[in-house]
Amino acid sequence: MPHLIYGSPILLILCIYLWQQQKRFWKYGARALILSVVLFAAFTMLIAQAAQTKITTRRGSIQAFTKDAVLEFLDKQLAPGQDVFVYPYYPMYYFLSGTANPTRFSILMYHINTNAQFLEAISALEQKKVRYVLWDTTVDGQNLKQWFPGYEHPARESLLMEPYLMEHYDLVGYMDGFRLLERKGTASTAGNRNMPVAVPES
Repeated sequence: MPHLIYGSPILLILCIYLWQQQKRFWKYGARALILSVVLFAAFTMLIAQAAQTKITTRRGSIQAFTKDAVLEFLDKQLAPGQDVFVYPYYPMYYFLSGTANPTRFSILMYHINTNAQFLEAISALEQKKVRYVLWDTTVDGQNLKQWFPGYEHPARESLLMEPYLMEHYDLVGYMDGFRLLERKGTASTAGNRNMPVAVPES
């Protein structure tokens, strides 16, 4: 539905054209269009007004509904320009934290990206020895059906990124729906009191 809303201006142009072809429907169509635009604008403004939490990022201030533990972690643990990998996607964090994506892919999803692209991303992580990975638990696996009803997650033996992450990274905590992974062999972050990480879920 959000994608349909964002693409609605194109549909509105089509509707206006069709209404103009049928003059008797134009009056009613125009009224319905005006009402829809007003309601959508009012609804959007109400949502925007509800975001009362101000978050200061390296790119400026933003308004959000709650504090963002992921941004706090990135700001405290990584310097601008340092690599962090967000999987399968959330490119907003790269921008707001001023960190870098070690791969050339802002999104990595099966059936959207090719196996060769997954392997290229894994190669980049291995070559650069990226210390931290943020692995989204919400937009992951079968959960993707909430947004893409036709999505089919590959069988376990066909997965590429997941086995690599589990083999080369340790799970050190959870924050705002993300698994925080740290590359094996690096200094543990468990003793860092400034790191906003929850106790790992069972």
